[in-house]
Amino acid sequence: MLINKLAKMLEDNAEKLTENWIAEITSNPSTKSYHKLGQTELHDKVIAVYSNLKDWMNDTSRHSEFAKNFVNLGLKRKSQKIELSEVIFATILAKKNLINYITTQGIFDSPLEMARQIEFVNQISTFFEKAMYFTALGYEISDKKDKEHKSLVEDISISFWRSIVNKT
Repeated sequence: MLINKLAKMLEDNAEKLTENWIAEITSNPSTKSYHKLGQTELHDKVIAVYSNLKDWMNDTSRHSEFAKNFVNLGLKRKSQKIELSEVIFATILAKKNLINYITTQGIFDSPLEMARQIEFVNQISTFFEKAMYFTALGYEISDKKDKEHKSLVEDISISFWRSIVNKT
């Protein structure tokens, strides 16, 4: 199945994808704040995204984990004084990096596989849109107290996933 082939390609090439993203993020003028972050921090965050992408996209039991991961990213980036626009652009670059890689690998042998590639790219786009939403949410709730924060993330996560599942 093509989805499994793409997931395997992603797993096998997560390190290369991560290196490409770091090179872009640390040199792009639209992500100046990222230029001062350590390579290890950048590496560990994005390789976790690339490595968990398949599971987070397909395993509904991990939706809360996904939401918390990106809310925490928003909280962390705000505490690091990185502008939200830069964080969103960094996420867009991670998505672009992944989609460009997938579409240039030449693993699609038939029109049916190309149609499935489009479906997979749409799933990836939705994944990164959700990531941006929860990251922005982390920014917005960064001033809330810990107890309020945990409850709010749970409530929003549940309602967000329900709305996505019911509309897609």
